[in-house]
Amino acid sequence: MAIRYHIDTLLNCVFIQHLDDLVHGEFKKHVQQILDDSKFQLGMNFLHDASNISFVENPTTKSIGAKRDRLKKFDDPEIGTCRIAWVVATAIDYGIMHRISVTNRFNPEVERRPFRDSEKARTWLEIPEDYEINYGN
Repeated sequence: MAIRYHIDTLLNCVFIQHLDDLVHGEFKKHVQQILDDSKFQLGMNFLHDASNISFVENPTTKSIGAKRDRLKKFDDPEIGTCRIAWVVATAIDYGIMHRISVTNRFNPEVERRPFRDSEKARTWLEIPEDYEINYGN
């Protein structure tokens, strides 16, 4: 699993482009790389562009619940109060992200939402229409 990312401190957003299939256990190391970046600030929003990949696994409700508990205890406090948008290509991937978002809805600090349309995700995150994402790394 590989990503490229760009942090825009003025827009308060981390832009992540997923370059190959998303494997559940490998994602944390990429998040840690972003958290360790000197530009990252607590409370930044995230825009995941997963529109050119697919999710390798379709997690069970039980595993999503376990992930929710882990996010609430460990991961979410590291990112702060924010919004996380996922732009996906398929209905199956949208369903997976929707299930993850719904199970996390009682966490008022981090709001997650899947999208099939990148413009709607950008609007939700208040990213200007004419903003061009430059993945420099």
